[in-house]
Amino acid sequence: MPKAYSMDLRKRVIEACDEGQTIAQVVERFRVSTSFVEKLQQRRRESGTWVPKPHGGGRQSLLTSAHNETLRTLC
Repeated sequence: MPKAYSMDLRKRVIEACDEGQTIAQVVERFRVSTSFVEKLQQRRRESGTWVPKPHGGGRQSLLTSAHNETLRTLC
């Protein structure tokens, strides 16, 4: 899974948009995707922040602690 963009990059992208640069100019300048810039602007409009959302979790492991212990002894 890709990591979230840094807060510094997010801030610079938002500042560039606020300065009046077009999305195309921001995309070229910072080498990010159009959808990233659009979603970042949308997130700021809706929630007032450009901080990344927390990780949503993921699938629970099917292995129990007993399974993990067995694997440790085998390796």
